Amino acid sequence: MDNQPKQEPFLQSAGRTLKGVLWVLAGLFAVGFCFVGYDELDRDGHVAHRLTADVYMTNDWLVGEHRTCTLLFKEYDTNGTPIGGIYGLSCLPDMRTNIPPHNISVTFWGPMRGVDMNGNKRPLPVNWTCTRDSDGFSCDMLK
Repeated sequence: MDNQPKQEPFLQSAGRTLKGVLWVLAGLFAVGFCFVGYDELDRDGHVAHRLTADVYMTNDWLVGEHRTCTLLFKEYDTNGTPIGGIYGLSCLPDMRTNIPPHNISVTFWGPMRGVDMNGNKRPLPVNWTCTRDSDGFSCDMLK
């Protein structure tokens, strides 16, 4: 009697190895596609970013009502283009109005960082269409 294990034919072994390598490559491709896809979805306004911000608004804004608002930034590049550091949202018809801000939860549908996932600079939307919800605000970037 022969107690040695039977060896698998070379082609079956090579085929199984090739299949495993292809699965790994497909997984890496899928992960890379997700990163690129996320950046595109974010840029097009399909990714929600929730933050608490100082919102300057009048007290006559009804739930469900839409208004055009402007983001207020902390950081600008040398050309005066906003690059991040959001500190507030102005929904006032006149920026000179002396109204204290309300610290409210806001959901922004669009990019909120001045760089993409590759570290490339991108412009941030300044003007947004915001809707007052019962428990905060939801804002879509103006395109």
